[in-house]
Amino acid sequence: MTDFTLRNVADIEDMAPKFGQGEFFEARFATKPLGCEQTGLLHITVKPNQASPFAHRHVEQEELYYVLDGSGELLIGETVQPIRAGDVVRITPSVVRSLRAGDTGVTVLCFGAPAMSGGSNDAKMVEADWPEDA
Repeated sequence: MTDFTLRNVADIEDMAPKFGQGEFFEARFATKPLGCEQTGLLHITVKPNQASPFAHRHVEQEELYYVLDGSGELLIGETVQPIRAGDVVRITPSVVRSLRAGDTGVTVLCFGAPAMSGGSNDAKMVEADWPEDA
């Protein structure tokens, strides 16, 4: 392996359409294209006024969500947390999380640690249970 890997996020395949989710968001999983061994990276853009149709949690991986652009909400367990550009949120592994965009959409970098789970993706997909009044 070389000492570094350079990729432009626009050149990383958007996986959302492959899973029938293209109308809601773009998801560019950069971990493998970058050859990461210790960390993981996802660039996600939720389209205006859309929500991820699912949520997830992890077995061992803590995640950081850094909001690059726009605003929206992050479902963290039973809490709906408003987010905007410049915010960074740490989420413990077992807590369910999901994104919902505001009027302008929201773009987030998600950092994980696949090395914590033996290099595998330890994400468990679950239903996004947004509160009715949120």
